[in-house]
Amino acid sequence: MPYKNKDEIMMSYVMFDTSSFLSDRIEELYLIGWKGNENIFNTRILKNLRSLQKVIIVNPKQDEVINNIQYFVKLNDNDIECINYNSFEEFLMQHKFIE
Repeated sequence: MPYKNKDEIMMSYVMFDTSSFLSDRIEELYLIGWKGNENIFNTRILKNLRSLQKVIIVNPKQDEVINNIQYFVKLNDNDIECINYNSFEEFLMQHKFIE
């Protein structure tokens, strides 16, 4: 969930449990302003992404995000597309929401 400054997971239990249950069905993952450093989210959600095809990172420090999630999400895998945006404004202006 979006918060201006945080270094720990901020998500309701219902949302987190639902995400855990559905993680093997996720095809597109949007990481908006997230550093990817919350271990509980990474180990319970990201490691179970079996159907992932695309990762969209909206963060000016994309390398930091990629470094934090690379153990769980293999972005160098040819089957996973990675799209990077430096800001939320750039994401809104350039991203194709419907293909």
